[in-house]
Amino acid sequence: MFEGLVRQLILGYLGQYIKDIQKEQLKITLWNEEVLLENVELILEAFDYLRLPLVLKQGRCSSQFTDRLQMCGS
Repeated sequence: MFEGLVRQLILGYLGQYIKDIQKEQLKITLWNEEVLLENVELILEAFDYLRLPLVLKQGRCSSQFTDRLQMCGS
């Protein structure tokens, strides 16, 4: 139940940067503080605010893993 709530929060936040993200692409293990994100496509316009001296043409992440889930306020 708690993992489902955390999943919804993360999906809501990542939805600003990742195109058409599905629940199956995000795997969370709270007890081990692990997050795995697989086969996602970035929303290129989401990075315009950075005003980088380059243009992103394509953005894809096949696998991103973190072994520490940082929660707000901790």
